[in-house]
Amino acid sequence: MKKIFAFILLILSIKDAAQREESPDRNRIDFSKFRIHKITLHKPSFTVSAGCMFADIIVEDNRFDTSTLGFMHKGSIDPKHVIRLKNGFTNEIRNYLISSIDRPVANHTASYKLICIIKKLWLSDEIYDEKEDKYQRSPATSGSGVIFRIEYLAEKDNFYIPLYRLDSTITGDKNIHRDADLYIEDALTLSLSKLRLFTESKIEQITKRYTLSQVEQYNKERFNIAILNDSLQKGIYLTFDELRNNKPSVKEFVVKAGEKNDDIYIKNALGKEILIRELYGYSDGKNIFISSAGSFFRLYRSGNTFNVYGAKLLKKVRDFRLGETAAAALVYGGAPALIPYNTTKPGYNFKLTHNPYQLDMETGDIY
Repeated sequence: MKKIFAFILLILSIKDAAQREESPDRNRIDFSKFRIHKITLHKPSFTVSAGCMFADIIVEDNRFDTSTLGFMHKGSIDPKHVIRLKNGFTNEIRNYLISSIDRPVANHTASYKLICIIKKLWLSDEIYDEKEDKYQRSPATSGSGVIFRIEYLAEKDNFYIPLYRLDSTITGDKNIHRDADLYIEDALTLSLSKLRLFTESKIEQITKRYTLSQVEQYNKERFNIAILNDSLQKGIYLTFDELRNNKPSVKEFVVKAGEKNDDIYIKNALGKEILIRELYGYSDGKNIFISSAGSFFRLYRSGNTFNVYGAKLLKKVRDFRLGETAAAALVYGGAPALIPYNTTKPGYNFKLTHNPYQLDMETGDIY
């Protein structure tokens, strides 16, 4: 009988431990200690015809965080890895683009330099359809891939002529731990597909011209975000825009520790504390926490954005619980091995799977 009660207590203790699992924002995460997973790009299998008019290609890194390309969520034993290009970001991108475009032929004087400004290039194993329910998605609905934005300009006589911009997402079945390089190569190849539509005469017809200082100021302006530059204001952010602008709309609130996560309370007109659920996040005046998957996770500054170690969504996992008949059989001496299968009730739990992500400073999502 003692063994039976010990068995029951063990089950209950495991369940209680799962219920009281601490939210990752309560433990500081040092992203600087993450391991580095280096990748390199291959030589393209074909070239894009650009009329042999570009003498050189210049790549500029204008991403919010220039230190990493993403984190690994699948295919790696330890998700605490940052992804980087082995030979440097701009160097590898430039070499790939140079190999992808036809070069000037003999006795032909190229007129322009091609300027590639990369605004976003982020790899993730958890890219979801934003139309789906963000709390109960199945992991099967997520995709691995790359989110990117690239702008191309032509430079001649110290003037910069805007050509086009490509803002897109490429997803696939293979995870980024295995095929990160292929996703980047696909993104770069796709970005060049429109280049063949331009000729020297067509570029000359573009009336917009910018100086180098104007281009630099334009690229710098995207980082002029209050939350990145001003003193942190304490309060609740109801929307992502409130966080970006460092203007929480609710200044007075109380944080109360719950079993799994902190709860946020505000006072109504009568002075009564009420629980608030619909919010983007909050700041305690020292740190920022965002709401995701029903929990709060701390943001860690990285370049001109933030990293977060937490969960993007709740994941549904199967859970087998002992039914009343089974519990009674255990209490009154029944052996676990002899309990009929139909006395065990299958159910589901929603589990937080902790992974590293980065905040998209333009959309407020995390990847």
